[in-house]
Amino acid sequence: MKQPKTYTFSDVNDFVHSMDTEFEDLQCACLGMAAEIERLKKEEKLLDWLEYKHTNTGVIFTAQILFKIKKQ
Repeated sequence: MKQPKTYTFSDVNDFVHSMDTEFEDLQCACLGMAAEIERLKKEEKLLDWLEYKHTNTGVIFTAQILFKIKKQ
């Protein structure tokens, strides 16, 4: 299956309007872009969490204590 060179608007636009792009190529490109979007969202969530790590530390510590109590 063919794919755009990158997922920039320009490359995807050229790929979509190319005369030799088949329907299956478009489906494959859509799935590839969806996977990339999911990856970027996960990365963004991780970066957000790391940015506010100091506020999450108390929550993590509390969860660890509760887990230890529950295990006993």
